[in-house]
Amino acid sequence: MKSLIAIGALALAACAGSASATVLNGTMGFVPFGTPGTFVGSSLAQATSFNWGGPHLINNPGLATFNGLPNVFSGAAAVAVTANTSITLPGGVVAFAPPVTLNNSYPSLFTVAFGGANIQFSSTSQIFASSGPNNLNIRFEGTAVDLNNVFSGIANAAMTMNFTILSGNQVNYSTSFATSGLVPTPGVATILGLGGLLAARRRR
Repeated sequence: MKSLIAIGALALAACAGSASATVLNGTMGFVPFGTPGTFVGSSLAQATSFNWGGPHLINNPGLATFNGLPNVFSGAAAVAVTANTSITLPGGVVAFAPPVTLNNSYPSLFTVAFGGANIQFSSTSQIFASSGPNNLNIRFEGTAVDLNNVFSGIANAAMTMNFTILSGNQVNYSTSFATSGLVPTPGVATILGLGGLLAARRRR
């Protein structure tokens, strides 16, 4: 019984800790201003690499709520987004073909700082698709975290980039980003698992 009380106390403490900060949840879009992006390859659909343009600013901070929770990016219009310098592309594998998934690692694909927060998005898998030589769409999947802990939790997240040719090897692109729920932490999972085991034992 004492063990059950202790586990309950730990669970309550974990819940109280997570409630002390706004959950990292939201959606926004950003675009380059000034310098366009560039690619290397015979066409955009057959590019082997992409270099960001910039600087980047949030141009679509989203609504006040997202997924039924406060959107942490709401009101962050014109905030700067710091992007990685280069992205590896599949080099023609996706040209006029079904989407292709790559598992490139981008530990800090972009960061954005506002209101004391410093949110970092990292990608571990990417889905590429193209319907013609002059367009390319990429969906980056991974996780986001606030390095300054203003917003709590590690969030599952995805970023989509839509590219179009400007001229030569220069491209314009728009980017949208959204979270899709928090990644369960080992501590909370352990507490829930132990609680379930004890509850099962009591029922016996």
